Amino acid sequence: MAYEQIATVPKYTTLSIPTSGWSGSGPWTRTVSITGGTASSMIDIQPSDTVINTMVNSGTTALFIKNDNGTFTLTAMGAIPNAAITLQVSITEVKPA
Repeated sequence: MAYEQIATVPKYTTLSIPTSGWSGSGPWTRTVSITGGTASSMIDIQPSDTVINTMVNSGTTALFIKNDNGTFTLTAMGAIPNAAITLQVSITEVKPA
């Protein structure tokens, strides 16, 4: 589905993700709280070099955030990170095009 950006400038925040609290057996998921996020927010992760190194060392092949009507779920593919990570995310308001 294509989306049209509503806001002209994304907002940014950080998420502190501990190693505990994941569910599933691959892919792994956890609900995250995103301050400023709404039901129409698209969330993009900007991983730092530290986060990328942790992902590589953990066998984590991907991290992404799904928005289900304002409930944000972080998904880890491959494996969960083996250390706590801090993710910078951008929040962009969108609507279906």
